[in-house]
Amino acid sequence: MSESDTFLREHKDAILAGLELHQASLNARLLAIGPDTPRAKEMFRVLSEADMKITRAIRDLTAMEWPEA
Repeated sequence: MSESDTFLREHKDAILAGLELHQASLNARLLAIGPDTPRAKEMFRVLSEADMKITRAIRDLTAMEWPEA
């Protein structure tokens, strides 16, 4: 098992909690975006992409399985 696999295995719950907290923060920002302006549209696009990446990371990390040490 590689060093990064060992780290992920040992800290999986903390990493997931951090990702979920960050995702909640992004969702709050998405809800707070104001008027329909070009800047607001760009912010929404960037935050939406970040949210999708976090969702994918949570899904992938949750699905990972390691042999018992």
